[in-house]
Amino acid sequence: MVGPGILRLAPTGKPWSVWIFHWTADGGAAEPDERVRHSWYVNLEAPLRFGPDAVYSTDRVLDVVIGPEGQHRIKDADKLEQAVLQGRFGATQADRIRADATAALADFATGDAWEFDRRWVDWLPDPSWPVPTLPDEWAGVPLAPELTRDDVSGAVVRRETHRPDA
Repeated sequence: MVGPGILRLAPTGKPWSVWIFHWTADGGAAEPDERVRHSWYVNLEAPLRFGPDAVYSTDRVLDVVIGPEGQHRIKDADKLEQAVLQGRFGATQADRIRADATAALADFATGDAWEFDRRWVDWLPDPSWPVPTLPDEWAGVPLAPELTRDDVSGAVVRRETHRPDA
């Protein structure tokens, strides 16, 4: 396995994706036979938009971290406030983002939303599945107008190296 054992679930039409992180007892990235604890990371973002050759979304700064027993905390509330001060979001948008965090927690609490089904914690891909690769022609697919390749690369690096309990 490459990386810290992250399963990302992106429900269509919802303003979040759910990332399930798996860790070893000492907090390191876990191979399937080493997994002892997990957490759900709710990344608040614009609902996915599907283009002919790409999927688009926009991060909404605020996140929710939910531990294995359901304990939770709001992450980056200070960064959302900064984003409002910088004019990246209006006050009404920030209120909507906070309400989305509350809605995600409610979905988790009821267990009715498929992305919070506790069975995902134990899910593993079939080891015979090949690692997917993008076709060569995707190198020329244009990004959303507000993004550059550097923006996307930076976001990917930040997300891949991010620890939800940090």
